[in-house]
Amino acid sequence: MRPAEAGGARHGHDMGQLIFQCPKTKKEFDSGFQAKATDLMLLPRGATIRLRCMVCGEIHEYNFANARISEEG
Repeated sequence: MRPAEAGGARHGHDMGQLIFQCPKTKKEFDSGFQAKATDLMLLPRGATIRLRCMVCGEIHEYNFANARISEEG
């Protein structure tokens, strides 16, 4: 996984934006990171990350098992 690069460049067909859901509003947001589905499968079960939510502005702990990869560029 790596931060998204300027201009939204894609690095392979299966690379996409890592999307999380705000636990407060239930709305999805782009985390600013790019990943492949295979990247998520390599993470240990229960792996989490703390991020500032782009929807409500609070810091939440997100489980990668609940993340998805956006198919949009």
